[in-house]
Amino acid sequence: MKGRTKKLLGPAYVIYPPPLHGLPFLAVLLKPDGSVLARPFFSVDEAIAFNNSASEQPPN
Repeated sequence: MKGRTKKLLGPAYVIYPPPLHGLPFLAVLLKPDGSVLARPFFSVDEAIAFNNSASEQPPN
């Protein structure tokens, strides 16, 4: 899909696993305007809770 992009209709909430043992999980919020918010967490459960909480907040 080189050169093709899709416009987000709403925010996307993603959790990235650590690339190496000892590094944090990343809870990432991708906003339709192109901005990104990423927060590190040492457990997947904390990252999930953060994204769930963020998804319940009204958009800025």
